[in-house]
Amino acid sequence: MSSTNDESPNTIVADPEDSHASPKRSHNNGKSSSKMPLSVKVVVGGVVLVGGFLILVALTGWGDNRGEDELKNLSRDLAGTRADLLLVEERLAEVEGYGNRLQRLDEGDKLVRENLENLNGFVDRLDTLEQRITLFSSQMEVRMSAFSERLDNELEEAEAAVDAAEQQAQLARDEARRAASAQAEAERLAARSTSQAPTRSASPPRPPFSISGVEYRGGRKFLSIAVGPVSSLSEVKMLGERETEGEWQLVSIGSASAEFYHRGRSVSVPLP
Repeated sequence: MSSTNDESPNTIVADPEDSHASPKRSHNNGKSSSKMPLSVKVVVGGVVLVGGFLILVALTGWGDNRGEDELKNLSRDLAGTRADLLLVEERLAEVEGYGNRLQRLDEGDKLVRENLENLNGFVDRLDTLEQRITLFSSQMEVRMSAFSERLDNELEEAEAAVDAAEQQAQLARDEARRAASAQAEAERLAARSTSQAPTRSASPPRPPFSISGVEYRGGRKFLSIAVGPVSSLSEVKMLGERETEGEWQLVSIGSASAEFYHRGRSVSVPLP
């Protein structure tokens, strides 16, 4: 019994150290176990209860040698339990890391959803813009069709006006050719009648006005003519080439005579 009492203090002394160490660990675990799942908490509680039971059995005594063996086994078991708890804490830290990653993934998923919503809004704007472009294209097609039709009508009217003007110009040219041909024919007939008439010394016709001289105005020649006696300068008239006085048309003014056209014939009038 004395040996039992001598050895038991060593056992009793070693055991409080373990008991003090285990509360610290359990206290530290208590800080992190707030995030432990329920199943892990149950396992840890069971391990603690079994350890306490074994300590009580060892203290009540099963014999000196047997008690020491039991304490050694208990110490090994507690050490294994500590190792298991450390491993569990590492696994819990990994699980917490996975939880953080999942949280970041949730945030990324939220950001992706927001981007998708923005993209859907952009797609809706594109659809609206496409509808407006389609409507504008249809309106432009209608306007271009109306403009093309109006342009075609105006072109047809312009072509018709040009054709009418060309026809009128052709008629005027034909009329001028006929008039020139008739005048040439009349002159030819007059010349023929003159050549066929008996030659006689007939004096050329005289103009019903008198020529007083030649004047230059603006680089052109003019005849100073007067009908009847002249009493003042207001009665003197200037006659230029291609101008007509009565039936007399001045054709040209030479150095010594003036050429007139009178009743289909050319008459030369000497200058003073």
